[in-house]
Amino acid sequence: MMKTCLFEDDVIEYFNKYWIEHCDTDRLLFDEKYHKLHNVRRLHPYSTHKEFFDKIKYIEQVSPFYTLDTCYMLEYSKGSFAELHHDHRSKLTTVTILNKSKDLRGGELLISDNVSTSSIDLQVGETYFYDQTVKHGVAKVVEGTRRVLITWMEDRKSTRLNSSHTSTS
Repeated sequence: MMKTCLFEDDVIEYFNKYWIEHCDTDRLLFDEKYHKLHNVRRLHPYSTHKEFFDKIKYIEQVSPFYTLDTCYMLEYSKGSFAELHHDHRSKLTTVTILNKSKDLRGGELLISDNVSTSSIDLQVGETYFYDQTVKHGVAKVVEGTRRVLITWMEDRKSTRLNSSHTSTS
């Protein structure tokens, strides 16, 4: 597990603008419960948006043993949370904070070792890395909103772009 500032401020700004420009399209999904997510809005970028993927693929340069499998953005608002879970399909997961409202209370990243749970309050621009063995979740948002960029990485030798989360539209 590691925390760092991975992307430059202008790239974080680009991802936030991407959310705003595409959150009213067919790419935005919302379910009261989706797997372990509760009341969370999800945005899967179009695979044809080259600029988006050029920016996101920087993550492969800092993770030389991994390659991008899929990525998506999540927005948590009042009442949203993610149950503790493992990302079994991802060898390495990253969570980058894109935006936090000034009134945000709750919404911290939770990491559990099955004995205790730690709360990690990431700041805008910070990225947290963890592998598939790490049990994690998100604390319930009491007030405000929090937007994150999630990437799932695979071993370089088992590369496959997850077509179920991308579109050619």
